[in-house]
Amino acid sequence: LSGKHVKTLDGTENDFLRLPAALSIRDTDVAIGDLGGRVTIIDKTNKLVAQLGDSGDEKKRATNKIPPDQWVDGQFIAPHGLTWDKQGDLYVSEYMLAGRVVKLKRLKPQS
Repeated sequence: LSGKHVKTLDGTENDFLRLPAALSIRDTDVAIGDLGGRVTIIDKTNKLVAQLGDSGDEKKRATNKIPPDQWVDGQFIAPHGLTWDKQGDLYVSEYMLAGRVVKLKRLKPQS
């Protein structure tokens, strides 16, 4: 590691990011927890692999004021941290009124 700047991903280049807060690397994938209400996964060349959990409701992004009865399974509000386990499942923590940890199970590729 030389410390030389290589690239900055700031959300403007390909609309990948809104408010990036955390990242986790597994093999060639990088998962980015985005306070803007989604998780973005890119590959080692910074190409989009997937965007997960985006509700599309801007009022439910980047806030900790949404009560649990308004949470929707599969939709994120403010992902603050994430990590992969050995099986490739992704755990996402969110900072909200009561807090939440979501497990996303990795699907096996279709052959």
